[in-house]
Amino acid sequence: MNSRQKKRRSKSDSKRFGFPIFFFQTFDHISDPNGFLEECYKILKKGGYILSFNHDIKSFTSRLFGEKSPIIDIEHTFFYSPSTIKKIFEKNKFDVTEIKSPTSIISLKHFFWLLPLPKNLKQKIINSKSSFFKKNIKLKLGNLCILAQKKY
Repeated sequence: MNSRQKKRRSKSDSKRFGFPIFFFQTFDHISDPNGFLEECYKILKKGGYILSFNHDIKSFTSRLFGEKSPIIDIEHTFFYSPSTIKKIFEKNKFDVTEIKSPTSIISLKHFFWLLPLPKNLKQKIINSKSSFFKKNIKLKLGNLCILAQKKY
């Protein structure tokens, strides 16, 4: 590579992200996920990482609650499972490094808020002064995390 090519390359690289792109509970709201990933790919440096954290439509909680699941609403344009999210990232030239179902730590109060219970019962729990509902629990709530890398 001559000095002119190095200079041109360094100028274009300076316009790219050297740090990871991260989006949290966003990807399933994007109406053009392929276009979005294409833009992410363009701005990432070679070898750069992208991390997405969103709902998993195939999770135990999503299957258990079905249409009553808190993720089923008009705000989500797409739903992803581990296999479908892997396919869309690979389609957009990313190497998928890892897909996992992260564990969340939430209070029992918040857990009961997420359940498809009658509103009046939820309100009683939320307004409760009992220390029982303040306890934290670890659960896989139905989220999905993918780490992918732009190819070198």
